[in-house]
Amino acid sequence: MGIMFDAISKGAVQKAASLAAVDGDTKTLVDLMATLKEEKEEQAKVYDTEINKIETELMSRGLRQLEDKNVKYTTFRGDKASITIGLARALKILNVDNLKKAVTERWEGEIKTKEPDHTVAADFSRALMSLHLDDYISEMSLPDLLAKGVTINNDATGGEEIFFTKDDTNLLLKKLKGDYEKDKKLLEGILGCNIWDELDEELYFIAKIKNWERIRKYFTQDEAMNVKMALKSGMFVQETVRMTMRQ
Repeated sequence: MGIMFDAISKGAVQKAASLAAVDGDTKTLVDLMATLKEEKEEQAKVYDTEINKIETELMSRGLRQLEDKNVKYTTFRGDKASITIGLARALKILNVDNLKKAVTERWEGEIKTKEPDHTVAADFSRALMSLHLDDYISEMSLPDLLAKGVTINNDATGGEEIFFTKDDTNLLLKKLKGDYEKDKKLLEGILGCNIWDELDEELYFIAKIKNWERIRKYFTQDEAMNVKMALKSGMFVQETVRMTMRQ
């Protein structure tokens, strides 16, 4: 507890407030309210400091997990909540003329110029970032990946291998977006259980496959490789660590 509550109990605070109200001692009420506000602010600073320490430690552990597993997201779980650590990306334009030239005239409409800023449509931006960072898989399709099924840990039986039904597969093919949190919730709904970090590898491959589908939405395979070579002079990708909590 803080300084004020070390000196007096909550009951004493309530009693003092009641007596001051009855006796009409407004000075006591004013001072009491000021003291309580100071105490509240002090406690808030303590909580903020401790939360920041824990967030920093979790992010550090999360980054080590991302490097060890070669994935973009990982999840830590507790009894009350789970924490997901991931890398968020943002496209930064270095040379808008070079970028427009690289992506060919067909897609210049996806790049909006309003001096001094330039913006790229969200879906097209993700396609360019995936291409630029080699964050895609072109050799595997989503149906092929889903056909392999998944393995879920079970305390009683150990690893339980689950294969998706035809209806589940059709739903997944329509709904999977390559977004870690949304795809994870979708899989949990179909599997009927929390998957925590058990399917991080599958979610990683789903994201890479969807990235390639997004790239092919704008470019043929040959065009994509040519654009990839030219992107280095027109843009770069900034990555930041992001933490989300699910309770």
